[in-house]
Amino acid sequence: MKTSLFRPKSGIYFLLISFFLLFSCSKFGDVSIRNMNFEDEVQLTQNLVFAFSKDLVKEADLNTWSSEPLIEFSPKVEGKFKWTATNELVFSPAVGFEPATDYSATVLKTILAKAEKDLGLDVDKIKFHTPYLKVENIESFWTKSREDGQATAMLKVNFNYPVNPQELAKVLVLTDEDGKQQEFQITQSGALANVLVKLKNQSDASGKSFKVTIEKGLSMPNSNFETPEELSLETTLPDMKTLEIIDVQHGFENNQGYVKVITNQSVPTEFLQNMYAIEADGGTKQQEAVEEAMIEYDS
Repeated sequence: MKTSLFRPKSGIYFLLISFFLLFSCSKFGDVSIRNMNFEDEVQLTQNLVFAFSKDLVKEADLNTWSSEPLIEFSPKVEGKFKWTATNELVFSPAVGFEPATDYSATVLKTILAKAEKDLGLDVDKIKFHTPYLKVENIESFWTKSREDGQATAMLKVNFNYPVNPQELAKVLVLTDEDGKQQEFQITQSGALANVLVKLKNQSDASGKSFKVTIEKGLSMPNSNFETPEELSLETTLPDMKTLEIIDVQHGFENNQGYVKVITNQSVPTEFLQNMYAIEADGGTKQQEAVEEAMIEYDS
């Protein structure tokens, strides 16, 4: 009797184990994503690379761009696909991704069309976003007022995307070291990534620190994105009596090389041409380059 009582349970265990093994084997045979060249955030013009767990095409199918949809993006992104290895697919957006936007990507079953074996897909929806709107940094410096010629404290708030300066003025709060709100003025308009903020009644504020807070809700032109939380940075006004070089940056813009020199106060443009020299490696002065240099003055 005892033996007969245990037989049904043994049969159930056997069936459960068999079902588990069959289910597991089917999953092990499915195609999954082994690796990607991005995580949560991608750049606006970045190519996306997907490495799969199995070979899905032949060598003859490599290195040819195709408009056939293999991965579907939401919001929709126009672009082309190219197999760079038998298990590696590249997506190149036609005009890039939208700023500060959340995306999802779904791998379509058409990606299995050229596979030699009958395979299934085991890929979850992929979620990512382009960089959200943020303040890159704040530059503080002194300049001469055009109205009365007095020293004027200025802040330059540098964003990663253009914003409407007047919209920024509505959500910007400036406080001093004691937490007291300070008056400021923003006169620019349009869409700018670098916004100038004039501090009022701060002619004797050398060395003072300020906190710049941008309340949530700052928007971007031609975008539905709004900052979901407040942004805050601190900055200190430099000594107005001493000219200092705060930073030197260099790079290329529109295939034109540039050197950007950031100082703690404005410098009269008429004096700039005779106030610097460019030297190549080894200390040789490049006089010809100096004579042909184009000076841009943005503050």
